[in-house]
Amino acid sequence: MNSKPGINQYGYIVFDKEVTLEDYRTFDSRFDKDEIIYLAEAAAEDYYSINKGWKDNYSISIEVYAPYGEQLGIFNVKYELSPYFIIENINLN
Repeated sequence: MNSKPGINQYGYIVFDKEVTLEDYRTFDSRFDKDEIIYLAEAAAEDYYSINKGWKDNYSISIEVYAPYGEQLGIFNVKYELSPYFIIENINLN
């Protein structure tokens, strides 16, 4: 359990291969376990940015756990890529 006030440590497992105990990852969140959709999104963001999830082919399944190991749910995660364009005028005249 995290010692920071108002912050809980949750866990998750990504089902992208045969799962072992070493695949259990943790993340800190201010969300309560009743805010499970937000926790699932936070787990997906943690996996993508910290645990090399950017290498995976999406969609993936994530199982989210409460601080003391209670399973909160299994979620399908899809990655949306929104392109961002920067336009510069290069008038050649």
